[in-house]
Amino acid sequence: MRTQIDDRRFGSRERLAWLLRTNRLHGQQEEFRRLRQFAESFPDGARVSSISTSQVSRWETGHTLPTASVLTRYEEVLGLPASMLTTATDAIFRYAGSRLGAPVLLRSAPSHDDELQNQLDALIDPVMTGGVMDGAAWDELSYLLITHPSIFLPSRVWTGLAERLLSEMVIAEGIPWFQRFEALSRLIGHPLGQHATIASCGAMVNDSSNQVFMDPLSLLDGSRHRDANRHVTDQLTAPTNDQALRGALLASVRKVRDHHFTEKDLTALYDVLIQHVSDTDGHVSARPLAIEVLRLLPNDSTPQRSRSLDRALRNDAVLRQVLDTGRVVHAAATAATVSRICAPALAAQPDSSGTDVEAGLRTLVDEMLHSPVSDVRLLAAQTLAATPLRYLVADGLITEIRSRVTSTSPILAVAILGALPFLARQEHRNLVEQLAVCHPLPSEITNGAIWALAHLPGQSTECLLAPSPVDAPLDLDPNPSRPGSTDPARPGVRVRCLRQRRSTASHTQRHTVPSRNPGRDPMVAEHSKGHPSERSAVTGWSHSANPALSISPTAATSTSTPATPTFR
Repeated sequence: MRTQIDDRRFGSRERLAWLLRTNRLHGQQEEFRRLRQFAESFPDGARVSSISTSQVSRWETGHTLPTASVLTRYEEVLGLPASMLTTATDAIFRYAGSRLGAPVLLRSAPSHDDELQNQLDALIDPVMTGGVMDGAAWDELSYLLITHPSIFLPSRVWTGLAERLLSEMVIAEGIPWFQRFEALSRLIGHPLGQHATIASCGAMVNDSSNQVFMDPLSLLDGSRHRDANRHVTDQLTAPTNDQALRGALLASVRKVRDHHFTEKDLTALYDVLIQHVSDTDGHVSARPLAIEVLRLLPNDSTPQRSRSLDRALRNDAVLRQVLDTGRVVHAAATAATVSRICAPALAAQPDSSGTDVEAGLRTLVDEMLHSPVSDVRLLAAQTLAATPLRYLVADGLITEIRSRVTSTSPILAVAILGALPFLARQEHRNLVEQLAVCHPLPSEITNGAIWALAHLPGQSTECLLAPSPVDAPLDLDPNPSRPGSTDPARPGVRVRCLRQRRSTASHTQRHTVPSRNPGRDPMVAEHSKGHPSERSAVTGWSHSANPALSISPTAATSTSTPATPTFR
């Protein structure tokens, strides 16, 4: 079975085509809604020569795959942030693919060995000497290395590249975060660079003083190397903390999907997953994620269903739904929710949009909210964030969480709070602040709101940071169908988590990031800030919807498990 992003009806090429068409039709330049006007404005006299309307149509229907220079020209003509489309596209194709390696989008590369060597020297020198590297430089360097796998670098250089890039990635935001994540994925896919990169990720995950665990684990999901498998299975059997466990489960989705594990590993994995499914004290997303990995296991690797699994399924409708359909809620039951959230964006559609833009929008919103896999939710939110529809979708999310979701569905509320940092404007922050201090709400929702506040645009006032009564009123009418769990220590949790991002950055800079020139940090996105939250293993964007700086809203706690089967 495949995850949603692998659906051929709306696969990687269709998503890229949807991105291009949606940006052209919904951009500020209304004249570009006509193909001829856009085609006439597209040539730049250098990288792109004259093009026909039929060529644009082939790009925007998925019949022809554009190059990276074509996407760059789309960004320039439509006035989009640099690298927004290329970064989103790289992530979509990488996750849907079964092997790490060169990105699908072709870049220009040196035609002569001397030119290649000079380019590599210019890019590697600042890494090894503590100079400044921006996301574009990492993108270029990693592309040159992965497309020239025979180039020899000393092992100390590979180690320096991996450690520097990883330390920057965990504190970067927005587009610069994604550029670094994709660059690390290329190093992990490099036959020579993979060893140092996998070792760096493993060292970070095994360091309990570190605050970021999901990102480095999630980076390992595309590697077939035995060391990458070992780091993942070690965190499944004896996780450093709750974040590390979720990162390992997240990495296991692709590893099982793409057959990275041996038969012996899969048998041991089944028993470990049953233990995590039976654990009701973990993060709200951990058990559905463990069930999704179980669902993807080959039938011949799963013994007869255990009583523990049957008991967990009997007591939790969400788990039953994930095992049956790969969704947290049945599609028929979510159609109305998706329609409500899409309504503001659909109301603003020009007549020329057609049904394909609407269909893609509905699919992405559905994945963003109802997939048990945070990578799928993250990539859906990232794709929406790379379009002019993002603020309108955020309006729909705010309306939904205000009127229905808050007290009745923690899983859906947390998914909405995870998506908002990618899509929201500063004015959307107020409601999330109310959720962070409201009483009574399920603690999962409060913690999700606390995490979101660390990634949303704008800043909270000092009065929010100060201790406040736990019965602070909330501007909602949730009509809860059941009481939610409460967290009596909520004010202290709130202050701690709102400061967590800052402490993570300072900890990482203090221990691992080489000194850089003073001035604006090149890792901070100008147009979008945010990290993929849920998966600290993957994937931030415009802000973070399954956020990238994987900072959990709850303090990391040690997760203990009973004696478990060993992996080879």
